[in-house]
Amino acid sequence: MPPKGTAASPRRAAKSPARSRAASPAKSKSPARAASPAKSKSPSRPRASSPAASKSKASVIEAKLKARQAALNQARAGLGLRTQPLRTSRLFLLSTTELLAEWVPKLAMSKSMFLVGYPLLAGWLLTHNYSPELYQVPGCGDDTQAAGALFFVGLAAYEVGWWLLLGILSSIGFGSGLHSGIMFLWPFVMQTILTTETCNSTDFISTYNHPCALQCAGNGTGSSFFGKLLKVLPAAIVWGIGTALGELPPYFVTRAAKRAGKRAGEFEEELADAQGKTDLISKMKVYTIDFTEKHGFFGVYLLASWPNAAFDMCGMACGWLEMPFWTFLGATILGKGFTKVTIQCMVCITVFSKALFDGMMHLVDAMDVYGFGVSGMASKLRGKVMSKFELQKRFTADSLLKLLGREGLHAGQALLDDADGEAGEASVAASVPAEITGLVDQTSLAQKYCAMGSPPVCGEVESGSGYSAQWTLGDQWEKAQAAAARVMADLDADGSGTLNAVELEGAQSRTDGKLSLASIDPGEGGLLSLGNVWNGFIAALVLFFVVTIVEQVAKARQDEANEAELQALEASLKADGKKNA
Repeated sequence: MPPKGTAASPRRAAKSPARSRAASPAKSKSPARAASPAKSKSPSRPRASSPAASKSKASVIEAKLKARQAALNQARAGLGLRTQPLRTSRLFLLSTTELLAEWVPKLAMSKSMFLVGYPLLAGWLLTHNYSPELYQVPGCGDDTQAAGALFFVGLAAYEVGWWLLLGILSSIGFGSGLHSGIMFLWPFVMQTILTTETCNSTDFISTYNHPCALQCAGNGTGSSFFGKLLKVLPAAIVWGIGTALGELPPYFVTRAAKRAGKRAGEFEEELADAQGKTDLISKMKVYTIDFTEKHGFFGVYLLASWPNAAFDMCGMACGWLEMPFWTFLGATILGKGFTKVTIQCMVCITVFSKALFDGMMHLVDAMDVYGFGVSGMASKLRGKVMSKFELQKRFTADSLLKLLGREGLHAGQALLDDADGEAGEASVAASVPAEITGLVDQTSLAQKYCAMGSPPVCGEVESGSGYSAQWTLGDQWEKAQAAAARVMADLDADGSGTLNAVELEGAQSRTDGKLSLASIDPGEGGLLSLGNVWNGFIAALVLFFVVTIVEQVAKARQDEANEAELQALEASLKADGKKNA
């Protein structure tokens, strides 16, 4: 029998692995724990980024976007016809072409055009071509020719369109516009008021485009403040409604940007610029936005009811706040189209009313204890101002000739004045050719220039009347003769010494087809004459309007491109961030 120690050793040796596995479970399971599911899958799953890392990446993206936006804004600010004429013009033409390509077909195929527009256009073309007598122009003064059946319909449509378009042009754009009030409306209002003073009546036509406008009729039955207001309000109200419609583009642009989640470049730029300044206009812009946001419809109405240079900011703020369209438009029309123009007309009537002026002069005389003659100087100044406005009264060539004929200032009047006695005058009048009474000469124009103003610029009539009047202020009469001589030298194409309708028509404006006694005088100062300075001022206003509209449209187009670029950059940066995570 083998020794005890020898037999036991193989069994122990055979059992040792099991015993060792049982005795050391931790050691035997350590490889399995090392290959546990959690640890074996960890290399194939992305690590969760910490909040600090995510915030850092977002900050980097935001910083890059702001840097690019600042660069784009700087490049946009450099756009302009003076700095980058080709690029600015290209952007303007591109935007205009796209706008026309989008809206012209829509308008052409709209129900309103098929139901109203095309029938009216067809009717107008047919009647003008086959029945032109329906639009026959009425006679003025002693001419009793009746108006055609459709003359007043066409006149009303043209008159409304005229003032509406001028109103829109006056306020359209961001802080710019054609100053049509200075150029057309307020001179017309002044001329209408002066006509009521001259005629001592409101019994005359005050329709701007009527051929017989502002020509005295009736027997001078007097004019009241309310009567004058009724004469000037129709044109002023239509013009005011046009100015309200001109405020819509800023509203639409900012509202569309807000709804699309985009930047409103012009609005943000204007607001940031205003907040960084302390001048009155900038403060008004900031106040306008706050007031609009706080008071809504009533706030817009109040802001539109006075000559508010910062109202563009109101329109942009209303669009950004998504104020309902009819709320904004209704408040703007009530304020600009009715309240503001009514107040302005009342102020004009009050200032230019002779009764008020005389009352003020009585008060001045009572206070002028030292006898400085202030009222006399003020009266002369008022007379000059009145004569300037009267010189700006607009006529067609035919209506001016007829007016001068009725006042006895036609070329044939010299023959009549030479007649002795009533019988001789009648005989001469019968022998004067009718066409001569439709002409004017140098004396006719000089007498008309002298009679301008209240009192007339040439003083009082010493003797005679009309064509043969002798004036107390000889120096003014010489100036009037010099002005008439300049007109004759400029317009008398055939050298006959008289002006006819054809020659005067050459001096009519291409905008409204009219002329004035001021516009036909080329002036005595050469390049710096009063007429040339005024014409230059008007040309500068028109040029400023055109330039600002072109630049604003180009900048708006550039804003769209910048917004698209920033959105693409943001998407690219976010995609890169995900790839690198």
